[in-house]
Amino acid sequence: MTAQARGISILLVDDHPVVRQGYRRVLEHQDDFRVVAEADNATNA
Repeated sequence: MTAQARGISILLVDDHPVVRQGYRRVLEHQDDFRVVAEADNATNA
C-alpha cells in the first residue's frame, strides 16, 4: 500500500465554497488526510 492509500479520505461538506476551499488547503498540508470530494449540502454529499 502507498502512503496515500493508507491516509484518511475526507468528503468536505459546507454550503460556502470559500470555507470548503480553506479547509481543503489546511487538510492538503497534512500527510494522512486526502480530500476526495466536496459537496455544498448533505443531500449532494
